[in-house]
Amino acid sequence: MLNRSTFAKFILAFNLIALPGFISAVPAAESAPGSREIIPFDASWRFHLGDEPTAKQPGFDDSTWRTLDLPHDWSIEGPLLPAAGG
Repeated sequence: MLNRSTFAKFILAFNLIALPGFISAVPAAESAPGSREIIPFDASWRFHLGDEPTAKQPGFDDSTWRTLDLPHDWSIEGPLLPAAGG
């Protein structure tokens, strides 16, 4: 199972490594100078709470995973814990 520390490191690595590469790979739109194209990528993500080592394989079947939109707080999937300090 993926713990919070490992998950946080994964998100940080994704934001620093994968996301800039993805954004730079998106072709620029043919448009007037000074305009921009907004490409939303916050819908239709798949979620599974836990570690699935085979998910990194091409062709992995994630059809049983829940579909959700971002933002999503994965911590709501677990039990409610009492607040720290009392």
